[in-house]
Amino acid sequence: MAYLIDTHAYLWYALGDSRLSQTALDVIDDSDEDRVLGITTHHAVELSRLAYPRNGHRDPFDRMMIAQCIVEDVPFVSNDADLDEYPIRRIW
Repeated sequence: MAYLIDTHAYLWYALGDSRLSQTALDVIDDSDEDRVLGITTHHAVELSRLAYPRNGHRDPFDRMMIAQCIVEDVPFVSNDADLDEYPIRRIW
């Protein structure tokens, strides 16, 4: 399964940190390939269309990854519940 992984989730996975949920661990372990997803024009256009949610979550890096998730139609592995305000599937 393809997915995008938030920085903290990647670090917790790499370090074997117990803060990584079992669900996130299973998803990452079941992945058959690692791939870097570069930022494209399509991602930038989607980013420009994203509304700011009620919770005021304005992290520009998270917003770019959200735009990538929307364009690529992949879930986001993250423990950040503020991301649930966006039209993406968050795995945790």
